[in-house]
Amino acid sequence: MLRKLMKYDLRAMGRVLLPVWAGAVLLALVMLGLQFLPTWFPALLTGSYRMTLSLLYSLTILAVVLAVTIVCVVVNLLRTYGMLGQSAYLMFSLPATTGQLMLSRFLCAVGSTAVSMGLTVGLLAALTATAPAVQLHANGSDILILPVGETAPAFWGLFVLLCAGLCFAYTVVLACVAIGGQWPQQRLGATVVCYLGLSYGQGILSFALIFGLFLAAEVGGRDLVTQFSAWMSRHLYTGIGLFACGLALLFALLGGILWVVAHRLLSRRLNLA
Repeated sequence: MLRKLMKYDLRAMGRVLLPVWAGAVLLALVMLGLQFLPTWFPALLTGSYRMTLSLLYSLTILAVVLAVTIVCVVVNLLRTYGMLGQSAYLMFSLPATTGQLMLSRFLCAVGSTAVSMGLTVGLLAALTATAPAVQLHANGSDILILPVGETAPAFWGLFVLLCAGLCFAYTVVLACVAIGGQWPQQRLGATVVCYLGLSYGQGILSFALIFGLFLAAEVGGRDLVTQFSAWMSRHLYTGIGLFACGLALLFALLGGILWVVAHRLLSRRLNLA
């Protein structure tokens, strides 16, 4: 049943996201074609043309980011909020468990957002690589190339953190929708208040965690701080990777708690107003 639910959700999102993705790709291709126009028409090699092209590049990059990423997030938020809307009578009457309904929306939201982010990064890389009058200089070379072996721990740690943060964000939305659904007459307001409360709670928890780490370092003495600083100076990228993985584990723990809360609320009491 989960496969059928995901197929339905993907079709519903595809009707909105596929045209947006196709439009962003077409816009990027048009801008890439404009970049090569002076090759075919030398008369266009003027300062005004390059200035106009630079402005169009900036507007295109802004349009790609807004159209691909933000539209995808908004669509997923609306669909997640709509779990307890008018379509809820149909969704919760299907021969599927509450966990399957939640998992279908969650996987489709995370997957579509990941595709949108990947498409955005790819289009921005293609546009900036051919942008006019853009050159990178570092240490006398055109491009700064970092050794892959040294930066790999930091890269993969940040990648894991990005995935965990994305999953945690949509888990928070699911939990807020489930909690706000307990007040059917003020469902939107309750959902927004719940989201703000969870966001502030996350900030306070992060501050408390950082403060606890500093306090532990002070209690441990200056020797511990000196040893840690010396180790970080020798293994900077490994330290970044470990810190990112630690944050990812924290996101996973908090997300698991919120998932259980949302599941129990939706299973116990369904206010479908």
